[in-house]
Amino acid sequence: MKNFHDDTPPSTFFAVYSDLSGANLFTTLDDVYYNVSDMFDVPDINWFTDAGYLWFFEVDDSYVKMALEGTQ
Repeated sequence: MKNFHDDTPPSTFFAVYSDLSGANLFTTLDDVYYNVSDMFDVPDINWFTDAGYLWFFEVDDSYVKMALEGTQ
């Protein structure tokens, strides 16, 4: 896993809490990060560490499509 302090997240990724208690799927649209499950936009990259995330790992963009299909 990569961390938010040293690396820039890719277009679609899971952000992992620093205590490893969970993770959430995020994607970018027009250079804005979105939480896929709640579709709220992230104000800036520092938000991730402020919200308790430390690590991230890249996944294929198809994860977003699968997640959105599951909410319909």
